[in-house]
Amino acid sequence: MNRNLEALFDLSGKTAVITGAGSGLGKAIAEAMGEAGASVACIDIDSGAAKETSDGIRKLDVDSTYLKCDVSKEDEVKETFKSISAHYGRVDILFNNAGVSGPNANLLQVSLEEWNHVININLTGMFLCAREAIRLMVEQRSGKIVNTASIWSYRGGYPVLMVPPYHAAKGALISLTKELALEYARDGIHVNAIVPGFFATNLSARIKDEKFRAGLVPSIPLGRVGMPEDMKGTALFLASKASDYLTGAAIVVDGGYMSK
Repeated sequence: MNRNLEALFDLSGKTAVITGAGSGLGKAIAEAMGEAGASVACIDIDSGAAKETSDGIRKLDVDSTYLKCDVSKEDEVKETFKSISAHYGRVDILFNNAGVSGPNANLLQVSLEEWNHVININLTGMFLCAREAIRLMVEQRSGKIVNTASIWSYRGGYPVLMVPPYHAAKGALISLTKELALEYARDGIHVNAIVPGFFATNLSARIKDEKFRAGLVPSIPLGRVGMPEDMKGTALFLASKASDYLTGAAIVVDGGYMSK
């Protein structure tokens, strides 16, 4: 590969923070950052899972740490980014990925407690983590933030998926991504979103059901559900110099599902 082209995707000397790094897309993205040479801070509410991801990344001969954090708790988020800043001295990349799906139920079946739980993690948590990262990135005059949205940011899920708070949070996240991109463009900060379709992760438990999967796959033009590793290329592009003229964008990775 041409050295100049290779340099576009080289993350050596960068520090990447990934929330929800213990499993699924977060784990795959954390691995991709380490494979590209970045130091990686793995954040998850499950410290054991975060440690497992971090341990795997260290085998790549790059630095990696793990921290337990509930992204919906302001104090925990502040303390987490304070610790990362103290350890690495900077934050160059944030993948705002931690999320929950909530119960598959129509609006009349959703309690206020369930609504708040999903909104607090999937939207407020993204705000809190972005805010702490941007505090550091403004001082650096550089940074990349990537928010994990969803194809359900753009369309209703009924009858495939009925999770009103999830739809609300992911829809709002696209707007938040665009707003932050505009607010901080002149500070050298790029803010974009990835928009996953159907991926085989813990967040999409129904995909593990053979009957559901059999009915779903024919509707995906590429003929299969996504695996977490399918997100690595898009993640690396958005974290690297290769995307330096891209901000406020939402990149759909769904096997062609939304093109129908």
